[in-house]
Amino acid sequence: MAVNITKLWGNAMFMTLTIDAKLLYLYIISNPSINNVGVISLVPDVSSRQLGVSIDNFRKASKELIDKKYIYIKNIDGVIYFIVPSHFSTIAKT
Repeated sequence: MAVNITKLWGNAMFMTLTIDAKLLYLYIISNPSINNVGVISLVPDVSSRQLGVSIDNFRKASKELIDKKYIYIKNIDGVIYFIVPSHFSTIAKT
């Protein structure tokens, strides 16, 4: 996990997010399937059930994270990719 979770709680912009958006972001960045550059493929119906939120709230949280530039979402051939730019910027430069 590359994004420093402890620093998020002191981040003023992160504190303005709704509970569902915070939960979704933490779910994404701590998911073992996220790759080194911060990309993960999620199935919204499955992820919303795992988080215990409705699919509508999952979509609202996703939109909130997109609007605040925490994530980007791309649908490529029916596969939904969630991209976390801050994850990529924490990779050690070699």
